[in-house]
Amino acid sequence: MKHLFLRGVLCLTAGTAAAYIVLRALTVFLDGGSTAVLCTASVRETVPVYGVFLREEHLLTGTHFILAPEGGRVAAGTALAADLTSPAAGIFTAHLDGWEHLAAPALTVEGVRTLCDDRRLPLSSPGKLVTDAAYRFYALLRADDAERLRVGETYALECAYWGGVPLTLAEKGETAQEFTPVLFTGDRAMDTVLYLRRVSGQLLLGTYTGLRVPHQAVRTDGGAAYVETLLPGGSARTEVQLLYAGADFDLIASALLGPGSEVILN
Repeated sequence: MKHLFLRGVLCLTAGTAAAYIVLRALTVFLDGGSTAVLCTASVRETVPVYGVFLREEHLLTGTHFILAPEGGRVAAGTALAADLTSPAAGIFTAHLDGWEHLAAPALTVEGVRTLCDDRRLPLSSPGKLVTDAAYRFYALLRADDAERLRVGETYALECAYWGGVPLTLAEKGETAQEFTPVLFTGDRAMDTVLYLRRVSGQLLLGTYTGLRVPHQAVRTDGGAAYVETLLPGGSARTEVQLLYAGADFDLIASALLGPGSEVILN
């Protein structure tokens, strides 16, 4: 006589437009083995990052009543105050953070760490001009995380108050003390980057959607991934595309499988 024990968990997953409920893999324990019921799931893969933004900035000196709007674009020669004209075209901001003096560091772990800590009290100033749409982000990544990034690829930076700043990996430095210094560049979302400087956040490497399956259910043969699908009266090998490999579960895709398909774990 066979005994069946069912274990299922309902979980709430946030979608971009609305929240929806999915049924996590329902595991059925059989005498001498177990199976899992597939369901659709999504995974966001991120890595932590810490660094500083550098921009082309001109600090204005003196004490003036500024006429320019905060975050507004001004042309060269624009009257910023009764006795102050814009030395160049750019974006004006009265937001000063103490890093206006920064210059590009050596792309080393020590160089980036010094950059992150080198904050100074700003001079008495009515504000500054950001004169170039391009920006640089010098940062530190754990060495194993840096290995997963590719020069030339674009990733999204997310932090506590801002999200989705596009950054393109321009260069990697030498790994030291378990960290790798990296340089990202960008020229979009300046309305957000204008107020970012030292950032502790995460890089979004990718979002994957597929059929969630326990890790032990996915097998390989000659480099091809497959699962054993439970059928009435037996089982069959089904080749799958491995979309994401996690510690406890994987995401797979197959034209022959869908939510509700049952695979053998052992």
